[in-house]
Amino acid sequence: MRKILVISDTHGYLDNYEKVIKQNKEADYIIHLGDVCGDEKYIQWSVPYAVKILRGNNDWNRELAEKVVFEMYGHRIFATHGHRYGVYGSDVTRLVYAALQEDCDIIMYGHTHVPVIDEGEDYTIINPGSLTYPRQSGRKPSYILMTMEDDGNVTYELKYVD
Repeated sequence: MRKILVISDTHGYLDNYEKVIKQNKEADYIIHLGDVCGDEKYIQWSVPYAVKILRGNNDWNRELAEKVVFEMYGHRIFATHGHRYGVYGSDVTRLVYAALQEDCDIIMYGHTHVPVIDEGEDYTIINPGSLTYPRQSGRKPSYILMTMEDDGNVTYELKYVD
């Protein structure tokens, strides 16, 4: 079993990131979906486990990938910031099309600062919202704790920073 923290849009502010790390000591993987704004090295070295960091529209580090496709516990995951796929508002059509072209069944994106967990029959779309500038009703900083079981079962929990 793996516990994966899915975060996004920290925009150079790490106070809430630090709280999330302390609240989730059982996590063993982080996926940051972009707009890390220069803190990528700190995030990579702040935990003793694997980290994937993607480039967002406010990131200038060309070493960060704009998208990654990878496999984990029998699932193909498509992860990106989302701005290149026109995810403004709730339209994720281009993003879903790109992910399905890659045979992915888990689609992750950030950029909108609004959390989403949309579990469908063939694929699941998630957006952790923002740890710094939340835009959803109530405007609470958010992230997703994704648990992947050895048997391939996946659960998603939208969590808020205390």
